Amino acid sequence: MICLLDLDGTLIDSTKRHWVLMQRLLQRYFPAIAGQFDPAVYMQYKADGHSGKQYLTNILHLEETKAREIQKEWQEKIEEKEYLELDVLYEDTLPFLQERKQKGEHIVYLTARKNTQGLYRELEQLKIAAYAEQVIVVNPSAAKAEKIAATRALLTSDPQVMLIGDTENEQAVTEATGIRGYLLHRGFRSRRYWEAKEQDTYGSLKEIP
Repeated sequence: MICLLDLDGTLIDSTKRHWVLMQRLLQRYFPAIAGQFDPAVYMQYKADGHSGKQYLTNILHLEETKAREIQKEWQEKIEEKEYLELDVLYEDTLPFLQERKQKGEHIVYLTARKNTQGLYRELEQLKIAAYAEQVIVVNPSAAKAEKIAATRALLTSDPQVMLIGDTENEQAVTEATGIRGYLLHRGFRSRRYWEAKEQDTYGSLKEIP
């Protein structure tokens, strides 16, 4: 059995990295409105299915071109070392990984990242590198298609694969491949987002059978 695991929003809480960078960019380029930035509102708005650019235009009322520029810089910087170091593990991550290992499952991390070197460094720092027998990194701009392809490749070596994630990318993988999948609503998609899609989800790794 292969236990295929997403990272950000599933094992790793990347929330602070996301809002700290956005806050800094607004303070640098638009100090007059930076005080209106609320990290909780920003993250909830994104978790409900909206983009960072939509937050800037719809909530902070930035002009479209300026919002696009801010979002572009955010995407370029989000995996820089100083921001990756803000990531932490969810409290149930280590117990979950230990339990799956004890069951004899083969753990594979499947994640969308640009900075592969930074990812491996982060896995070591968070002390979860050793649990995975393989780490599959896909391009964020083609995450859905590449995650589906990677999962299909795994199925050629082991027909028993389960996937745990927190976004529509993981949902698409389970639909395309027919594997057993579990989705969380604690990461980058909210319970409200999934309920609108009539999708069953879980609040923590402890709830997953």
